[in-house]
Amino acid sequence: MMKINHKVMMKQACLSVLTAALLTGCVSSSKYSALQEENVQLVAANKSLASDADFLFEELLLQDEQIEQLHIEQDQLVEGFADLITAGMLKMEMLADGLHLTLNEAVLFASSETELSDSGKKVVADVAKELADFEYQIIVIGHTDNVAVGPKLMERFPSNWEVAGARASSVVRLLESEGVPSERLASASFGSTHPIASNDSDEDRAQNRRIEIRLRPVIR
Repeated sequence: MMKINHKVMMKQACLSVLTAALLTGCVSSSKYSALQEENVQLVAANKSLASDADFLFEELLLQDEQIEQLHIEQDQLVEGFADLITAGMLKMEMLADGLHLTLNEAVLFASSETELSDSGKKVVADVAKELADFEYQIIVIGHTDNVAVGPKLMERFPSNWEVAGARASSVVRLLESEGVPSERLASASFGSTHPIASNDSDEDRAQNRRIEIRLRPVIR
């Protein structure tokens, strides 16, 4: 990224004002004073813009540093999650908005349930153990397939939005109880709106029913 040359910009601003004065010929003292005042204002505005440009440039560098650091920590997490990854229980992917960890619903929940199964609790506890010391925002997102809520769940959850949200909340509660700081946790529901497969077969729908954990730099 090319940084703005502050001195050049200020000189250009001053030159434009002086040129305007010369082109109009002789000016009165009041007009001259007005031009001087306008010149002072232009210089001040120019300094402000240059300062803002520096700030934005530094912020972009900071974001790049955070992304670079997240790549380093991804390598560490790959080692920590080696058993879960090998067993096909967890997938990890770096995307533009952060590091994504994906757990299939069947790994965490029994059919038509929104509370973690015993085996699901163990998996989430293992995840919490690795994430507790990583100072990033952790967003847990629930996803479903596009099949309408069944009779058993319909008694408590009118749609897939609520089912996905309840499952995400179950994961967040356990992460918190296992030592992940609550101020870094958030849960959300995407319902059936973000499928990763077609929903045309049992296998595809099973892929869409998932819990996604996103690690993102904390915005201060």
